[in-house]
Amino acid sequence: MSSEDVYDGVDRTNLIFAKNEINQKRAMCYAALSDFREALIRIRNKTYGFCACGRKIESERLKARPTANDCEACASKGKRLS
Repeated sequence: MSSEDVYDGVDRTNLIFAKNEINQKRAMCYAALSDFREALIRIRNKTYGFCACGRKIESERLKARPTANDCEACASKGKRLS
């Protein structure tokens, strides 16, 4: 095995790592975009700021996470009602 083969192996490993990292970031961006689209739909439907359980979502929660769609009580129970 030549030193060139070793470098090619390292380069391939780095490339695979970089591609995986890019794919993870892309998935996170798509998820965030989806959350924002859902929030815009809730604004349009005048349901933004309300949990599916009927409670109002706490303003501090919405400030921290504007795309939140559940109140703190439902979130702490692990429920995702909407």
